[in-house]
Amino acid sequence: MTKQHNIFWFVLLLGGVCVSGCEQDTRISIDGNNPPKFKLRGSGKVYFIRVYKDPVPESEMSKNEGGIWQINPDEKMRSTSVSGYPEITYGEVPSGFIQKIPNTGAIPPRLEEGQKYILFAPTYNANFEILVFMIKDGKSVKIPGHPPATKLLCNYSGGLSGRR
Repeated sequence: MTKQHNIFWFVLLLGGVCVSGCEQDTRISIDGNNPPKFKLRGSGKVYFIRVYKDPVPESEMSKNEGGIWQINPDEKMRSTSVSGYPEITYGEVPSGFIQKIPNTGAIPPRLEEGQKYILFAPTYNANFEILVFMIKDGKSVKIPGHPPATKLLCNYSGGLSGRR
């Protein structure tokens, strides 16, 4: 092999290692159904997954509390990156998670037509995304760049009172 050929393979291998080992921001997709299914992708691990009705009361934002539904990963799932999570259907607790809001076992409220909601899933070891969606014509629809979600993100101070 030539020296240039060896350098090419070294650079290609190094690039592959960097890409596979680098942080991947958390992304959330929604399937369009009601109740919606959410799929999280990325290399981070989540503290909790919480759904708020929008607008979020100021008291809930400043205290990092509230919401209409929250699930937390159990001990085993805490060590799994979000890409390893199953699809999460609103109101259904998937294996590896524990419902915190409403109290364990209670059914969360139905999602209302025309109402906006915020899915908040703060992660560590990667940046996180806030998903704003609404129920429109019986389907869940993503709403890009919604200001209250930005406010929630700005007020989020890392005081993760709802994580366990």
